[in-house]
Amino acid sequence: MESGVELAYTIKGESSNNNMGMIFMGYANCTVTINNGTASSNPDPVPVSRATQNGVTWTFANAGYTFTGVLIGGVAAPTGDFGTPAISTNAAGRSVMNVSDSVADLGTYSYTLQYTDPQGRTGMYDPTIKNEN
Repeated sequence: MESGVELAYTIKGESSNNNMGMIFMGYANCTVTINNGTASSNPDPVPVSRATQNGVTWTFANAGYTFTGVLIGGVAAPTGDFGTPAISTNAAGRSVMNVSDSVADLGTYSYTLQYTDPQGRTGMYDPTIKNEN
């Protein structure tokens, strides 16, 4: 198994296309890992603070996995507080997905990350987002 590296940026409203893939400044960062076919994320739930963040960046720790989208409460983004996913690949070949979150409504939201594995099979993982002040 490979491990991931998580970088957090807190400058709100800027983006940078650097060697880590497209990183949106001010987004909460979450690393998704597949271990023996089971997905997990860190952190879970993903806290998104109204005061300092306006979205979520998910990065696969494992090579070969690719994000394909996200469902919020069973509905494909964009929906409600959540924007259209921006999917890219970082210099390490890891898939990165950014989704804006207006944090207009506080509370915990279930979401489903959609992805393909290195063999092209589809997968889904169901963590949560917690919008907070």
